[in-house]
Amino acid sequence: MSKTAFKDFINTGLKKKKKSAQRKEKYLAKVDELYKQIRSYLNEFSDTVQLFEDTIKVNEEYIGEYDAPTLKIDIFGKQASLNPVGTYILGALGRVDLESDFETRRIILVDRDTKRLQILSAKSKKRTENATKKPVKHKRHYVWKLVTEPPDVYYIELDEENFLDALLEVLGG
Repeated sequence: MSKTAFKDFINTGLKKKKKSAQRKEKYLAKVDELYKQIRSYLNEFSDTVQLFEDTIKVNEEYIGEYDAPTLKIDIFGKQASLNPVGTYILGALGRVDLESDFETRRIILVDRDTKRLQILSAKSKKRTENATKKPVKHKRHYVWKLVTEPPDVYYIELDEENFLDALLEVLGG
């Protein structure tokens, strides 16, 4: 390996490391926004719903180990928690799981226009490349969405009603 090739290897690695660090910081900021959103949904019930913050370790292949905030919810002794999973999630910028001893619901960070995971095969990608119309690019606006259960997996808006339904489901209520 020549010195130039080695320098290129090092520079590529440094760029990937910087990009991963930026991705992690963006994800953690979005997790904080999610928790603020959820606190606002539960604020009306503050006399019976208790919220606790904590941290967990998340370990991702391209980022390494880092601390991430969790939000624990206690309602009459029934507990659920929002636990960050990571940033390198297929089809998403990140994921947080709403979990209890009974069930888990996934919440993912995707572009607001995304309705479900789309995987293009090599054949469909080739058709797209040969199309005469170029896709219109727009600035991505990432939002948190709940993931429905298989077999029909869709992403639904994370609004107050959908969150409270998911929380009830996870708590076994």
